[in-house]
Amino acid sequence: MPQIFRYKPAALSAEVELCLDGSTLVITGEGTLDLAEVGSAFLEMRTFGDARMVRLDLFRGDTRQSLGFNASSVGYAENPDARQHWAAVVAILRALAEAQPGAEVTLGPSKGPNLVMFGIGIVSTLAGGAIGAGALAGGRFAAAAVPTSLLLLIGLALVIAHWPWTPRKRRKAAELAAQMAPGAETGDIA
Repeated sequence: MPQIFRYKPAALSAEVELCLDGSTLVITGEGTLDLAEVGSAFLEMRTFGDARMVRLDLFRGDTRQSLGFNASSVGYAENPDARQHWAAVVAILRALAEAQPGAEVTLGPSKGPNLVMFGIGIVSTLAGGAIGAGALAGGRFAAAAVPTSLLLLIGLALVIAHWPWTPRKRRKAAELAAQMAPGAETGDIA
């Protein structure tokens, strides 16, 4: 029997409808994906400030299907759209595990977004260093100390957090689905 999930992925987004029938995932307006053909899967959960983001990326070859949800972290577990998205992710992980026993999910962003954030960290670090060097050469280091320090700190934090050569945690799809039982919406999976 097909499972239907409806949610708004963000406050100003249109509603998304997913239909999961066995290993077939149909996303209204975006197409169909057979979970038996998924080559890799990534689950990213992030809370930053008052915002919470949960995204499941499924790859079939070079094609990515991203199922994301962004909302305030305050009241997240009671948000009906967050609950529908969470239930959809759990159901998809279970279906993936059934279609591909032993399928694993990488925790964290997929390669593309991870490299973008790493690149932003490099640029930020270089910009902070250049501003600092220019200010030092011009005798105005005190005036540039705060922006230089911020750029360097943010850049280094991004570089460290998104270092592309760090081994990534992987979890079995079935175990991950079990850990993401209803009521766990506000927890981060490790």
